[in-house]
Amino acid sequence: MQDNAYTFLGNSKAGAPLFMDIAVFEDDEQARRHAVRLLEEHDSGEAVEIWRAALMVAKIPRAAILGPAAEGG
Repeated sequence: MQDNAYTFLGNSKAGAPLFMDIAVFEDDEQARRHAVRLLEEHDSGEAVEIWRAALMVAKIPRAAILGPAAEGG
């Protein structure tokens, strides 16, 4: 697997995996933007974990794309 290959795991509120995607990006920021797009496409996902090899780069929660109003603020 390439060093810049990312694995995206979409999880439910309970943490159960709902979907997975694998893609190659130049950097972590591009991977984060892809994770947001995945959440926009998959209504069932509560969060997307971004992995590069054995390192979890980030976990993007649905609230991050909905804004403060979605969190009650």
